[in-house]
Amino acid sequence: AYHVEGVYSFDIFSKPSSLAIGYDHSREALGLNVPERRYAITLNTSWWRNTLASIEYRHDVNYGASDYASGGGGPIFYRQGESSNAVTAHFDVYF
Repeated sequence: AYHVEGVYSFDIFSKPSSLAIGYDHSREALGLNVPERRYAITLNTSWWRNTLASIEYRHDVNYGASDYASGGGGPIFYRQGESSNAVTAHFDVYF
């Protein structure tokens, strides 16, 4: 598996912000329920001191329907051949 990410920092209304774009790829990780490919874009900003607000969009592409994994409990089938989308928001306070 590998992860590649690029980040660009800038200011929004004089508040520190960043935009990150990432790509993940895995191979032979169906048994771990890890998607084969993942595309993500994240916007971070700090509106107040010691805070971080983030919103992320993620698109996962799962292994194909013909791929399989097996282990001690038998074959594993997990949303094969499908893709999924997720939007997450975080608000962090740190000290």
